[in-house]
Amino acid sequence: MRRIFPHHTLTTVVFSLSLFLCYLLKDTSSAQEGAFIKWIGISVFLYGGIIRCWTYRLMYIHSRHFHLPLYERPLYTRGPYRHHRHPLHTSLFLMTLGSGLLISNHWLAAPLMFLLIGSALHPIMREEEQFLAKKYGDIYACWCKHRFRLLPFFY
Repeated sequence: MRRIFPHHTLTTVVFSLSLFLCYLLKDTSSAQEGAFIKWIGISVFLYGGIIRCWTYRLMYIHSRHFHLPLYERPLYTRGPYRHHRHPLHTSLFLMTLGSGLLISNHWLAAPLMFLLIGSALHPIMREEEQFLAKKYGDIYACWCKHRFRLLPFFY
C-alpha cells in the first residue's frame, strides 16, 4: 500500500503565493538595502541547494532505497540527517526564502516567507514524524532528540 501525504498540493500553492507576494514587495526598499538583501537571498538559496544536493547524494549512494516509497525506506542517520530530521524540507524552505529575498529585495520578505512556507511544511513534517515514530518506535524518538526538525538551533 502506497502512503500519500495530501499536503504537497498545499505546499505548491503556498510556495507560488509566497513568491508572488514577494514580487509585489519588489522595489519598495532603498538601493543600498536591496543590494545587501539580494546577497543574503543568494547565500540562503545556495545553502539550501547544498543541503538538497547533499541529501540526494546520500540517497543516491543508497540507491536501492532511493525510489522506494517513504514507508519502505530505512531511517537515514548519516549526511544531512545528522543535523536535520527533514533535510529536503529544510532545503525547500531555505531555497524559497532565498528566492523571496532575491525577488523582493526587501527584508519584509523573510518573515512573510517564514510564516507561509513554514506553516505549509509543518503539517507534512508532523505527519511524516508520526509515521516514522510508529514504524521505528523508541529508536526514532531517541533519534529525534538529537536532531532539529527544520533549522539548527532554531526549530
